[in-house]
Amino acid sequence: MSEDVITTKQNIEICINELKKLEKSIRGLSNKRADAIGKYEKILGVRIMELKNGKEFVLNGEPIKNPPTTIVEKVARGLCWKEKIEMEKADTMYKNLTKVMQSIEARLNGWQSVNKYTDK
Repeated sequence: MSEDVITTKQNIEICINELKKLEKSIRGLSNKRADAIGKYEKILGVRIMELKNGKEFVLNGEPIKNPPTTIVEKVARGLCWKEKIEMEKADTMYKNLTKVMQSIEARLNGWQSVNKYTDK
């Protein structure tokens, strides 16, 4: 076997091993992402109901009680800003990891193509 063939096969193995490691990570991140989305949706629903039931909140130092029905959801979203940030962070981490995996898969496909022609 030539040195080029050995190097190509080693690079294929490296890509496969990287993907195996990232597969474990993506499971954890997908669970984190789902949990963050669920938490945000739940707290948003709770805040909407609390606002509709007359509970008072303070946002940026301003008291909020009985907002007009047309803006209850917007106010509730403002009250859930921390959960929204956590949801966005989890979503971004998940999406970034999927992009990294796609990049490795593209490298792997390239090395497999090279391997296909060096084997001949």
